[in-house]
Amino acid sequence: METKYKLNIFFVIFTCIIMCHCDKIKEKSATVGPTKVPGTSVQIDSSPAEGGIIAIALEGEPVTLNPVLLTDINSHTLCILIFDGLVSHDAELNYVPRLAKSWDVSDDKLSITFHLHENVKWHDGQPFTSEDVKFTFKTIMNTEILARSKADLFDLVEHVETPDPYTFKVFYKKPFAPCFESWETLVIPKHIYGFNKSSEFIDSSANFKPVGTGPFKFKEAIPGESITLERNFEYFGGKPYLEKVNFTYVKSKEEALNLALNKIVNIAPMDPTQWQLFSGSVDFGKKFSTMKIFQLAYDYIAWNMDGSNPFFNDKNVRIAMSHCLDKKQIIDRILYDLGKPLTGPFMPDSWAYNPDITPYPFDLDTAKKLLADAGWSQTNDEGTLTKQGIPFEFSILVRDDQEVRIRISELLKSNLQKIGIKMRVVPLPFKEWLNRIIETKKFEAAIGGWNMSIDPDPYNTWYSGNYKNGLNFVKFMNTRADQLMEDGRITFDQKQRQKLYWEFHNVIHEEQPYTFLFVKAFMYACDKRIHNIKSCPKGLLDQYPGIETWYIPRQLQ
Repeated sequence: METKYKLNIFFVIFTCIIMCHCDKIKEKSATVGPTKVPGTSVQIDSSPAEGGIIAIALEGEPVTLNPVLLTDINSHTLCILIFDGLVSHDAELNYVPRLAKSWDVSDDKLSITFHLHENVKWHDGQPFTSEDVKFTFKTIMNTEILARSKADLFDLVEHVETPDPYTFKVFYKKPFAPCFESWETLVIPKHIYGFNKSSEFIDSSANFKPVGTGPFKFKEAIPGESITLERNFEYFGGKPYLEKVNFTYVKSKEEALNLALNKIVNIAPMDPTQWQLFSGSVDFGKKFSTMKIFQLAYDYIAWNMDGSNPFFNDKNVRIAMSHCLDKKQIIDRILYDLGKPLTGPFMPDSWAYNPDITPYPFDLDTAKKLLADAGWSQTNDEGTLTKQGIPFEFSILVRDDQEVRIRISELLKSNLQKIGIKMRVVPLPFKEWLNRIIETKKFEAAIGGWNMSIDPDPYNTWYSGNYKNGLNFVKFMNTRADQLMEDGRITFDQKQRQKLYWEFHNVIHEEQPYTFLFVKAFMYACDKRIHNIKSCPKGLLDQYPGIETWYIPRQLQ
């Protein structure tokens, strides 16, 4: 039996060393393959070659392979390889043509004409046409479908037209600034998904055996274990080099790296402790390149404001919660300096981020005063704060495969206990966590993360009308914020739009529907045999061209 590496022992031994001496590791932007066959002096031809199978560790199982219905990152990661949008983005986040080979925007910015590639085939051989784009749009706008992560992107669309099979025209009620963001939406085939009842679409067998136009085709899935994609030889964007890509589901980054060390997967996400331990290792570096990317994503703690609990409708309580976390301590001791604090729903280096807003400092005394002002001033026999006889006790939901978030939750629990609040940390499997947050909204607090779009439009997450069918699951309701978001969507001048978003950022900061935590580095261990992997603020896989250009030199396959 092959010997298995065990990381737990390493972590126990090295954690104390790391805590005392966390050297900065140089950021890597791309993997560089070996010039020799590993373990030999044989020179290799590193030019692109067809063939080879790779395995990627995926933190959790996808909820669906239907891009219209997805709300989770695992489903998105797979769907972007199987399907295409009219528009995509490259590694530098520039919008680039995909199913649309070009487009024309009217002078008044009220219409866009997309000119589609001809001779594009769905994976079952049927032709792709403008009718598929129209069908996708109509399906997203069907209120019975609940396309939570998509529908708001098309709120300002007046109507669409398909004058011929390779032309798609969209007409807007008002100019829409993030218009190209919306047309990155992945297109689905009408001949596969056509339905009479919404239930036929929601429960379609194609949701787990998808047919797309993308560079990789669905091959097979083993529930709870893995999914395998194979290259699309007829891909209009160029045939991928890799023969197959297997996604192996893991429950933790520890498991992922164990699989990589044992040559079961070729790419594995890393946590901060693993990064500090392995990224500077000479032996590790012989087999793996390490990549560190500050992706468009942030972590948060969400406070449910829908009235189902007696705590978080009060702004003073939410601000008090934010005073109970020491972000500097989290970044220094849990992330090992691989994170940056933030104060709102934009990336810190974005033009939309208001630099004049400072984080609420860690201050338990201020938290206690705010809680007293909110009526939480009495204590029961157990020393727990009460209001009208109700003890301040609540639960925070956290994914059970997210060790960093579990540690942050435990830290918050400890701090809250010092001021008379009982908090239970409830780890849940990913699908259950997602269902409790997005679908049933049965939670009091939750710690999670958002992957962000290129355009900073915050409408989907924060607009009051997106509580029921969108992603405003905390039920944030603010008239001024709504107006700022509406204006931001129809303002093209970036300086004017910046003013709107800076004020919106300030409203969010004052209301604290979330405790905004940080943006963090996403770290990966990548098998050095794989060439041409490029970093991107949207992640390793979410770019075009992307994985279809990865290859393994012939001698290393």
